[in-house]
Amino acid sequence: MYKPSLYLIRNLTNLHAGSGDTNYGIVDKQIQRDTASNLPVIHASSLKGAIRDHMTQKLKAQSDDKTLSKAAKFTLRVIFGDEASTEKKEDETPSGEKKPDKLDRLPKQGLMTFFEARMLFVPMRSDKRPFYHVTSAATLNDARAWLEALGVEELWPKLPPSRNVVYDDQDATIEDTKCTKAPADDTIDSIKKFFGIDHLAIFGEEEFAALLESLPVIARNKLDNGKSVNLWYEEVLPRQSILVTALSEYTVFDESDKKDFDNAFKKLHTTLKDDLIQVGGNASVGYGLCRFERKGGEQ
Repeated sequence: MYKPSLYLIRNLTNLHAGSGDTNYGIVDKQIQRDTASNLPVIHASSLKGAIRDHMTQKLKAQSDDKTLSKAAKFTLRVIFGDEASTEKKEDETPSGEKKPDKLDRLPKQGLMTFFEARMLFVPMRSDKRPFYHVTSAATLNDARAWLEALGVEELWPKLPPSRNVVYDDQDATIEDTKCTKAPADDTIDSIKKFFGIDHLAIFGEEEFAALLESLPVIARNKLDNGKSVNLWYEEVLPRQSILVTALSEYTVFDESDKKDFDNAFKKLHTTLKDDLIQVGGNASVGYGLCRFERKGGEQ
């Protein structure tokens, strides 16, 4: 009934998807984290909202009068659902009676299911390279099992337990963790190719969790009469982090309607392939520009 598509997300700039929690310590604004593992995530609602905002503005820009056409509204409704509004809908008659429309047969929440984006790799500085993409076997395998349960077919291979190793030509110290060089095998080569990684490090589960407790914190400032005044400190996912998510589209339609719905989904996938999507807060200072890459399925 639903067909999942796997997407990798790589942030090209620092990303702050805020948790909304208040921390009375050093960090004022923290990022979203998984409730079970405490690893960084982007909640499904945040991801859906960011993509919806981007598609809405893009469809408006493609219109001569910079408003949404009926076809554009259909596309947004199919993918994202119906937003509550007190305004009279355009498909109502002057008497307030609603005209028959195929949208009436759609569920209010839309026909695309959005899942959270789980962080798999974080770039970390070392004494040998500008950075390594760091993960743990448990993190990769847990995400793999989750996506497999959703019905995703093209996945990276399962990773055997490893601890504090770099698949490179030399030992390295990453942050404060000493890592031993290890020879790459078919599994490692497949993982590096799947995720587009040049320099890979695998930490133990405890070391990886500890590493992610100390993500970069950036001070936000403003000028007040020529003097820099600190506003707050916020946690960010550093650029070149790699996350994974899935979008699942409904597939059971009457043959007469199938083409219209397939076209709506195609517009979403094309937008994600071609555009940079801004995710999280602080768009005005260049945060959260992300590249989406679809793995498997129709490209």
